[in-house]
Amino acid sequence: MAGFKAIIIGGGPVGLYLAHAFQASGIEYALFEQHDAIPPITSFGIFFWPQAIRLFHQLGLLDKLQSIGVSMEKTIHRLFDGTYLNKTTDYALLSKLHGYEMLLFDRGSFAQLLLDNLHDHQTRVKTGKRLNKIISNPDGVKVEFSDGSSQQESIVIGCDGIWSTVRQIMRRMVPKELFPANPFTASYRGVFGRAPTLKGFKPGHLINIHGNGRDLQLVTSDKETHVITYEKIETTNEQRNFSEKGTEEYVTPLLDIPVADGVVFGDLWKNRHAEGILGMWHWDRVVLVGDSAHKMMPHQGTEANNGIESAASLTNNLAALLRYRPEPKNHDLRRAFAAYQSEREGPASIWANMARFSLDRTTQNEGPFLDAVRVIDERIPPLVAASVRLNTILFENEKQGTLPWSYKRDGRNPSKTPTPKL
Repeated sequence: MAGFKAIIIGGGPVGLYLAHAFQASGIEYALFEQHDAIPPITSFGIFFWPQAIRLFHQLGLLDKLQSIGVSMEKTIHRLFDGTYLNKTTDYALLSKLHGYEMLLFDRGSFAQLLLDNLHDHQTRVKTGKRLNKIISNPDGVKVEFSDGSSQQESIVIGCDGIWSTVRQIMRRMVPKELFPANPFTASYRGVFGRAPTLKGFKPGHLINIHGNGRDLQLVTSDKETHVITYEKIETTNEQRNFSEKGTEEYVTPLLDIPVADGVVFGDLWKNRHAEGILGMWHWDRVVLVGDSAHKMMPHQGTEANNGIESAASLTNNLAALLRYRPEPKNHDLRRAFAAYQSEREGPASIWANMARFSLDRTTQNEGPFLDAVRVIDERIPPLVAASVRLNTILFENEKQGTLPWSYKRDGRNPSKTPTPKL
């Protein structure tokens, strides 16, 4: 792998995981983040499914993550008028099936842990670097930043989210009309927020409050409650941001909605601190990972989990290429990038469709249709079991549940889905 080095654009959860995967696989990298700090000041909660926790375990980070994470315990469903519908404890079943629990993190502490455990991160990770230009040539690729600095390496990887600058630049490099200016659409609007966890809440709960065309989600840790709201809108592919006034107007009708015994949404709010699958994930020496390639509803916590899996898949395909071609040509990279997209495009689409189905059914005026959502959720365990792991390092202490992990080292999943033992 002498001479090969990747430029990672974006220091969010996916970019930081990719840096760890490269570090463990012997792939050189440099990571650039446009914000002045990792994590940025405005960072919200994030929770990971068993398949993502497994990938962090493979990197030797499980104990450290468990020390800062909160185990998810139950989901509670209510209506806007305060009516209690039901509660589920499916998180315990996931742990039984797969050997790993679902964990909730404060995104700031999570990012800091990943950053602190990168070797030489003071020199490998640079902040305050806003990407301006990508120049690709047969032997490498050069990036230029708004501060006048530049760097030339072997490839560029865009882990810079839904409004990806890498994707926007890549679009100008490809044949006209290969994909639109904004390939993602939005059918919902909403706000994110966080507040101290108040009396009446317990850590590890996901609380869904359903109303006409709207849905509120509260995810509780021991110190903070993370809030996400959804409201149906006419489908658009325009980027729209709330002003401070617009945000207050949006949340005002929600303030008196009961979210727990003796607690209304306004109690949290006053203390507060798009979707789509891109058709082309790569071009020349540039490749996209995470939300920049496959944006999905955050309703089931699917975004970052799929981004982590995609980062692992890209690592596997690059490492396999570099074993026999240490300084790959453009056509070599195209094949590796195509193999990565082929492996991940199908699963990412399924997760995106399930997240969208769940949100649509829980926001319908005559709903929520929780039984329909529960049936679709039965597709999740086989998807989790078939998820990616790194082929580049041994994983002798991998945890097992009653549903065996089915991902093979050659990257192909078996045609038969194992039957779980309950």
